[in-house]
Amino acid sequence: MITGHASVQTAVEAMKLGAFEYVEKPFTPDDLLAIVTKALEGKKEKLEAERIEQARRERAMGELGRLDAIDEILRKYDYSPSNLIGILQETQRKVNYLPQSVLRFIAQRLNVPLTRVFSIATFYKAFSLKPRGRHLINVCLGTACHVRGGVNIMDRLERELNIKAGETTYDERFSMESVRCVGCCGLAPVIVIDDNFHGKLTQDKIPKVLKQ
Repeated sequence: MITGHASVQTAVEAMKLGAFEYVEKPFTPDDLLAIVTKALEGKKEKLEAERIEQARRERAMGELGRLDAIDEILRKYDYSPSNLIGILQETQRKVNYLPQSVLRFIAQRLNVPLTRVFSIATFYKAFSLKPRGRHLINVCLGTACHVRGGVNIMDRLERELNIKAGETTYDERFSMESVRCVGCCGLAPVIVIDDNFHGKLTQDKIPKVLKQ
């Protein structure tokens, strides 16, 4: 705000209206440009802070909704600690992985030590403490699959998805793991995507399987 009759009162009124800085006359165009630049930077910082706060609130609301869904699973199992593995399995299907906040919530609701929940979540390879993709690819590298080209299948998947075993694609569509045996050696080489088995694979078949 620029006024030809500067005073404390006009300065206060200007600040109430959103003025950012007070500049005494005479001032040069460079002085004005510097103040405008500073004001724009301040506005940008304020907007970024508001964006971060909004994202925090959305995450908090999402977390509350997620915990409500986990509570439904716990209720289904009668809040019984003896059903902990089943609870974790169903929780992972719901959330795609086992966040630490969720494990703490489960421990609290079941009234069991958090260490017990973590020990089970880390003992079984089927559980993951980090986000997984919507589809989990298990590549069998057991003896039969290894002999019949399992390593080549893994190599083609790595090139198609641009990830290594234990990683997730940038769009969170696929995660890939290697396993030692899936129990169907007669179909080697085999991969399992979610609950679907794909056997007698060749590298050329991989793109079609992923598209499916």
